[in-house]
Amino acid sequence: MVLSRVRFGCMLLALCWTRHAGARGLDYRAVDGCPEREVVLARLASGGSGARDVRIEIQRADAGFRGEVLVGDGDDRLVRSVEARTCPAVIEALALVVALDQQDRDGEADQGQPATEPQHVRTETVRPSPAPDERATTPLTPRRLERTSGLVGALGGAVQTTSFANGKMLSGASLFGEIAADTGIAGQWWLRPSARATLFWSTTMWTERGGVEPDFTVRGGSLDVCERAPWGEPTAVLSICSRTEIGSLVAGAAGDSASSRSRWWLASGGAGRARVVFSRHSRVRPMIEVTAGFLVPLIRDRFHFPGHDTIVASRWLWTASIGGGIELR
Repeated sequence: MVLSRVRFGCMLLALCWTRHAGARGLDYRAVDGCPEREVVLARLASGGSGARDVRIEIQRADAGFRGEVLVGDGDDRLVRSVEARTCPAVIEALALVVALDQQDRDGEADQGQPATEPQHVRTETVRPSPAPDERATTPLTPRRLERTSGLVGALGGAVQTTSFANGKMLSGASLFGEIAADTGIAGQWWLRPSARATLFWSTTMWTERGGVEPDFTVRGGSLDVCERAPWGEPTAVLSICSRTEIGSLVAGAAGDSASSRSRWWLASGGAGRARVVFSRHSRVRPMIEVTAGFLVPLIRDRFHFPGHDTIVASRWLWTASIGGGIELR
């Protein structure tokens, strides 16, 4: 009974110390099965941390849980990654990283060196020693350095379909190249934009009437500027994008060559994209993705063919595609 009261009192003291030690700078995000934020605050406070802002994010991994801690910001930012079977083990390892960082900075201050001296961002993956019940089945893994550039590239292709006019659909294919910010811009973990350039080709054909069979072909390029949704997992990424298309709209007609002509194609709109990546531990990662959205044609030329009603692009077009490729890290 006395021991329980002592433990309860220690927990209250740790929570009080957390509030006075600057722990309000803790940004804690974790999946189900991880300790509550108050428990993490108390653990950090017991290690003497609190001089700098701390962000901890924990997600599920193949081996159990994977956690990342960011301490400070700018050129002085410290980044560490830890994997373990249990979430509490990840918390313990990350708290140790924060405490060691604080001790290093206190030592520099004692030697007369400024505690805010810029240093390179250090990124490292550490596998802590397994818990007693895991020692028989989990081998110890040496610490390894994980190089991250903060940028992710992607190459691939897709098949796509887009509504056009009078219930007809444009169908075709595309090739794309993409570059994205993976670790966040200016230290903001949620600010992860991407830019994609695409070359596409689509065509559609009308039913023959009076010996005249109209067809349309759109060739051009598009630019997608996207923002990755903050709730996306590393292997399942959601993005919201703006899109601009520019190219040519070529109209022809079998049986009436005089009706052939070419016009500018310009459209703008938005789309949502879902991507699934099949690997997390290699530099080249296969992936598939699905995109759907809408377009507004900014140029709507009218086309006249013998035996057919006037053909003009609809005011609103919907578009969808499915494709795949590789991520390059």
